[in-house]
Amino acid sequence: MVYYPNNRELAIYIQEVGKYPLLTKQKEFELARKIRETQDQDSIDKLVNSNLRFVVYVAKKYQDRGLKLMDLIQEGNTGLKKATKKFDETRGNRFISYAVWWVRQSIERALSEETKTVRLPANKYQLFNRMSKYIDNYLKQHGTNPSDEHLTEVFLRHIGDKKGVLRLFYQSREQEIRLDSEIEGEDNDARTRHELMVMEQDLPSYQVEERELNFIINEELKRLLNPREQRVIYSYFFSDPSLNLQEIGDEFGITRERARQIKNEALGKLRKSKRIASLSDILS
Repeated sequence: MVYYPNNRELAIYIQEVGKYPLLTKQKEFELARKIRETQDQDSIDKLVNSNLRFVVYVAKKYQDRGLKLMDLIQEGNTGLKKATKKFDETRGNRFISYAVWWVRQSIERALSEETKTVRLPANKYQLFNRMSKYIDNYLKQHGTNPSDEHLTEVFLRHIGDKKGVLRLFYQSREQEIRLDSEIEGEDNDARTRHELMVMEQDLPSYQVEERELNFIINEELKRLLNPREQRVIYSYFFSDPSLNLQEIGDEFGITRERARQIKNEALGKLRKSKRIASLSDILS
């Protein structure tokens, strides 16, 4: 894993990935065909490089969960590279609509491993997630982060301090890179913020395709699965954070083995769907 020790390197990275041109759908398909037929490294590099900015966009959503932003980006890039070798252009989807699932999976697995490393139970991890989302919503509403005093008061009132979760959260937050604070107070502040804004201007078409794919997945889950199967599949593959089989069993009042059986039965049904066949490698 690559470690980027300061915000100047983060700024440089953002500027560098912004230099790679976006590809047309036709060009993506040409590269994908070469990769599928010959494993051409130059084609892999071009397809990866043109989508690095989208990994930054996805990685930002996973901040404050145990890994630094640049580590999240590196993990996401690993998933992006895997996606180039599994993408099937004959299905007609844009590459990033498929690759985003591999990017997320790679990031979430890295976060899961990090959680295991620090021995953070799943219930604490979920509380971390709730706290992070509260901070994000507060920032959107008020234009500033909540004070530690406010945050402590809110969570003690609504959640209670579950075995020192607040202390652990503050400790981890001190160690994490927050993009907004990282790019303040440096000579290249404006450029870094500008580069990120430019990258995000490229996102609308990707976001539309992602919404369309999510809609199709939800439709197929409802069409093919019973309510329990839907909940198990959603919890295992698509929830944030995703749950393992033991956690699913605990939540639904069933054994881990029964949760595994339900998951496998549901996957058998989903793999028959032509509409989501392109995700068959991920649904495993």
